[in-house]
Amino acid sequence: MGSTERREREKIQRKMQILDAARAVLLESGIEGTTIEAIATLAELSVGTIYVYFNNKEEIFAALQEEGIGILQEMMTDAIKTSSHTHARLMSIADVYYTFRVKNAKYFDILNYFLTSPRVVFPDHLKRRVDELGGVALNVLEHTIIRGIENKEIECRNPRECAIAFWALLHGVLQFWKIRKTMLGIEDFKQLYFSVASHFINSLKKR
Repeated sequence: MGSTERREREKIQRKMQILDAARAVLLESGIEGTTIEAIATLAELSVGTIYVYFNNKEEIFAALQEEGIGILQEMMTDAIKTSSHTHARLMSIADVYYTFRVKNAKYFDILNYFLTSPRVVFPDHLKRRVDELGGVALNVLEHTIIRGIENKEIECRNPRECAIAFWALLHGVLQFWKIRKTMLGIEDFKQLYFSVASHFINSLKKR
């Protein structure tokens, strides 16, 4: 490996080190409690090193969002390739979101953190960047629904609204994950999740 390749690999590793530390600090201390100094301390880096990669903590927050959305989008795109029928594709997307919540919890928690934040954290240019990437993931779902309509497999007057409703349903059910055994009294949460997803998908079936 040449020196240029080694430096690039080190840059990637250092950036991931910063993001991992920032994610931990954010979920522990919240937006206001997250500082460049706290991130640097946990990452065992100097504050100056952090500023080599990011101008401020908002850029770090945006990078965390983009990281998670990118992983989710790739998982969704791969999942729908394995099915030919719209019902199966939509269930595959539901499965991806469940898997993302369970096996990629640190990414799900970050996405959820900013979705449920009572205020907009990012300046306009960063919000547009994050929202555009999130829109790509939503488009995967919308295009799946459109294809189902074109194939006369489902009915939906407004594919965008149906895509948003399905995403909101999946995310809303997953919000109950932490109270599944206490308040909900549900032992098989996965079965509940997929039952709810299936009910929604069946409601779109062409009659």
